[in-house]
Amino acid sequence: MKFLSTKELKENSALKTLIYTLLCFFILFLILDLLLRHLNIGLTYTVALATIRGDEEAFIEPILLESLLLIAHMDLFFSMILLLILTSIQIRLSSKKRVSKTLIHALSITALMAPIALLLAYFTGLYLVIIWIVLFITWHILAILVSLKSIYLVYRL
Repeated sequence: MKFLSTKELKENSALKTLIYTLLCFFILFLILDLLLRHLNIGLTYTVALATIRGDEEAFIEPILLESLLLIAHMDLFFSMILLLILTSIQIRLSSKKRVSKTLIHALSITALMAPIALLLAYFTGLYLVIIWIVLFITWHILAILVSLKSIYLVYRL
């Protein structure tokens, strides 16, 4: 986290490369997380609802609460770490404070609300499944956009 305390990012090409690589890994992680969640729960309404609530006609058992809690726990943990580092980089690099604040707030709110909506969808069902899908995809797209913006800002220096 030397990046946060030093002002010599322009002269330090190794640190620029490190930040660039970290941001590329974030993008890869986010894309693979979308793919994993699509395979694990489903990112369409019918598949996600059938996975969460079960479907007697298709012989699909509902997901166990223990498994769902584990998924929500891991999502909260990884999103917290990713948000901490990504927002630190974004705040440090961005000159447009208002746009940065809006992006960071939207990113944080969607990342926090997605696992909560998933857990509530287990107990209530229908509409919260749609809300979870929208929040989950939105937070991943926002995080990818912030990462791409940060990559641009790093190499613009």
